[in-house]
Amino acid sequence: MKQDKRCLDYQKVIKESAEELLRLERHQSKALLRDRVRFLRLLKSGECGSQGQAGQRIGLKLRASERLWSSYHHEGLQALLTYPYQGTKGKLSPEQKQQLQEELSHDHYQTTQQVCDYVEQQFNLHYTPSGMLYVFKCLKVKKKTGRPQHEHKDHKGEQRFKKTLPALKQLYGKRIYMMDEMRSGTRTQHKRRWTPKGHRPVCKVKLGYEFTYLYAAMAPATGKLIALLPAGYDQGFV
Repeated sequence: MKQDKRCLDYQKVIKESAEELLRLERHQSKALLRDRVRFLRLLKSGECGSQGQAGQRIGLKLRASERLWSSYHHEGLQALLTYPYQGTKGKLSPEQKQQLQEELSHDHYQTTQQVCDYVEQQFNLHYTPSGMLYVFKCLKVKKKTGRPQHEHKDHKGEQRFKKTLPALKQLYGKRIYMMDEMRSGTRTQHKRRWTPKGHRPVCKVKLGYEFTYLYAAMAPATGKLIALLPAGYDQGFV
């Protein structure tokens, strides 16, 4: 087999073994990096006796093969494993992206234009709605339907109940009933909102009522259900 004019002994010059290069070649997900490792492996194993022959096996001409070998010879294997195409950098810095995700978790934004206005006001960066959609794709932000929540919900009362529930279960056992009432009526129309991955938006609603009631009580331990559908709620019913 024809050797290089410089008579390089690639089996000695290449520090990595052929087996190690083969494992590394199979591990690469990008074809460009896989071919670069294969180039070294062909020289190390002796399948190719020159840079031109090894380069021809992976679709490179002689000059490109020589540049590839020069990179390995001066900078080592890591230079061949560095992917040269990193893409363009976005306008937003990592800190600004984090701040944007935190802002989106507050469930205020229904349109991409609203988010563009916030970014321009907060960071002095201009985005078009289509450009903001690309940012959302990178941040894994999706538009989701909000979970309705009454505008006057008692959050502190909810936390107090969760703390006292274990004591009630210990005191009353299976006789605990969870009761709720419902009045039919209208509610605020809520649309989808742009929110980060893993976060479901909460949309406050204002209810309007008509006087039809539904009462239901259920024992979680037994599954027993009691329901009443009265025509009205007056003193006689109570």
